Amino acid sequence: MKLLTNPWFLLGIGLWQLVVVFTPVSLYGFWSDVVFFVAWLLWSTLLVVSGELRPKWMQGTWAAILSIVLALSIIFTGTLGALLMTSEFISTRSVPQAIKLQGVFLVNQYFTPTGAIGCGMGQLTTVKAFVLFPIVEYRTEYDPCIHEDYGCFIEKGSWEACGY
Repeated sequence: MKLLTNPWFLLGIGLWQLVVVFTPVSLYGFWSDVVFFVAWLLWSTLLVVSGELRPKWMQGTWAAILSIVLALSIIFTGTLGALLMTSEFISTRSVPQAIKLQGVFLVNQYFTPTGAIGCGMGQLTTVKAFVLFPIVEYRTEYDPCIHEDYGCFIEKGSWEACGY
C-alpha cells in the first residue's frame, strides 16, 4: 500500500500513459492499455477523494486534481468529436492471422472501422513484440485508409463468408 501512494510511483505511471499516447510503444494487446489507464485513473481519484488514503504530499492539490479529472471526463463524453472517437476506439478489433510468429517477433493487427467520417472501411495498425519480452509492443505500420472490410472478415472468419 505504501508503494501505491508513493509520488514517484504515481508520476512514473502517469509518464507511462504519456509514452503510450505520444509514441508507437504500448503494452501488448489493444485493451491492456485501456484497462491500465482506467485502473490508474480510478486509483488516483480514490486517493484524491479518500481522506485516510490520501498521502501528505497530495493534501494541497486534491481539489485541482479532482477538477482536472472531472473536466476531462466531461470533455470526452460531452462533445460530438470525442463521442465519435470513443465509438471508433471501442469498435477496434484484432484481425485473426494464421501466422502470428515471424522470426523473433509476435505480429498483431488491429482494425478500427471509421464509418462515414473516414476514408474507406477503416484503419489498420500492425504492431510487433519480441517473443522473449512480449509485454511491450511497437507499432510498425499504420494505414489510415483500408478499403477491405476487415469487420466482416473478423465477424465471419474468412473472406469467402463475406460474399466477395
